[in-house]
Amino acid sequence: MKLKLITIAVLVLLFSGVTIYGLAQEGLCPALVEEALNAIGDNCGDLGRNTACYGYNQVSATFSQDVPEGYFDEPADRADLTYLQTIQTAPL
Repeated sequence: MKLKLITIAVLVLLFSGVTIYGLAQEGLCPALVEEALNAIGDNCGDLGRNTACYGYNQVSATFSQDVPEGYFDEPADRADLTYLQTIQTAPL
């Protein structure tokens, strides 16, 4: 009986900790998403067809041909899709 109570108490503490952590993070995600969407709008407005834009941070790309050092490394940089081999973004 004592073991059962201890187990229940531990589970309650664990779940309450997860709930508190989740509530603490609740306001962070929408603010971060809004910041990213605003940056994309500022950096990639009037984007042409068949073009990729480095809209926010942490974009990784490889190209099918040689490109200059620093090419497509900063927000607002643009690249023609015909030169892109892969493109990947990191999670926010």
